[in-house]
Amino acid sequence: MTQPKIQSSKINSNQTQSVGNTEQMNDAITTANGLGEGDTITISIQKDITLDKNFYPIDTKAKVTIQPNSALIKTCNLDGNHQFRGFVILNGIVELQNLTLNNMVTIGPDGCMGAGGALFVAHHTHQYTPVVHLLNINFSGSKAQGGNS
Repeated sequence: MTQPKIQSSKINSNQTQSVGNTEQMNDAITTANGLGEGDTITISIQKDITLDKNFYPIDTKAKVTIQPNSALIKTCNLDGNHQFRGFVILNGIVELQNLTLNNMVTIGPDGCMGAGGALFVAHHTHQYTPVVHLLNINFSGSKAQGGNS
């Protein structure tokens, strides 16, 4: 008697993760980075955030939406405190909505460029190319500065 063939099918993930500080944002980005093609995650910001470290780079095959929780706030301020960089997008389909990216800074190593400041979209040798959509995004007081020498 032959065994029936079992066909495996992937069920795509569609999830929302709420964040209210830098650590929670980085946890949500880590979750997004573990998702695959066809998966989606909405990172729902609960309040304004002043960064206390850099956001992790986004490097995923999933669709990532980062936006305020519209039931609580209509727009959200993410402030780099003149010390920390904003979003680095290496891969994925990323949509940023209703955000103000304030006072974010990237300083490159000696002899190199500083890239991004508030937002850096890279093009690497990944199988996929990042796609970024910006909807109602304001940039204020951010800079990318090359290193010394």
